Amino acid sequence: MDVIWSKDNKLEKIKWLEDENSINDMSSLQIQKFLFFSEMFNRETNQNYDLYKLKAYEKGPVFSDVYGDYTYRKDKLLEEVSKKDISFSEQEIENMRRAKILTLIHNDQDLSNLTHKFDLWKSKEERLHSGEREIKIHENDITLHDSKLFNQLYNYVDTLKEYKIVKVNDKVFLFKEKKKDLLEDHMLETLEKISEDSSLINPVYVDIEDGVLVVD
Repeated sequence: MDVIWSKDNKLEKIKWLEDENSINDMSSLQIQKFLFFSEMFNRETNQNYDLYKLKAYEKGPVFSDVYGDYTYRKDKLLEEVSKKDISFSEQEIENMRRAKILTLIHNDQDLSNLTHKFDLWKSKEERLHSGEREIKIHENDITLHDSKLFNQLYNYVDTLKEYKIVKVNDKVFLFKEKKKDLLEDHMLETLEKISEDSSLINPVYVDIEDGVLVVD
């Protein structure tokens, strides 16, 4: 019989994602980064947060218990998630909302690169490169630099309230909500071509002026 090792608070956050109809649009790595940022945003806003099983992996901070369950016991994990009743404070919900948006406007490689900027991961980088695994991340690994970056990201997401996401391949295009409704088929074909431009950095802001796509 499969045993799920993920803590209830992580299962409840995944349940929130499921209720938001977002989980099917997210990769395993995006779900991990959502959990990571939601916990860190909770920390920065004086809510309860949990670093249990947070470890430094090659692609950034990972909750290893959730990683194991999602990788090897996904069906059982989602079965347990579906049974959860959730109750979050308004601030916790806002933190999850911002964490979700932050993950959705980046692809997996973007998110890996972003989380590599934090001292809590960089302090473990040399050990990772030497082949060490399952390296725990502790409270005292979080520096003032990390807190500042978490707050910058938290505030940045707030500027995206009026935008809608259009994902094409590995590129994430952001449209003002009213402009997204103006998208036509030939514009989507253009976005498909634009998405092949490796020089573009996610998220890509796009406007529509006189029926023409304008990439910022």
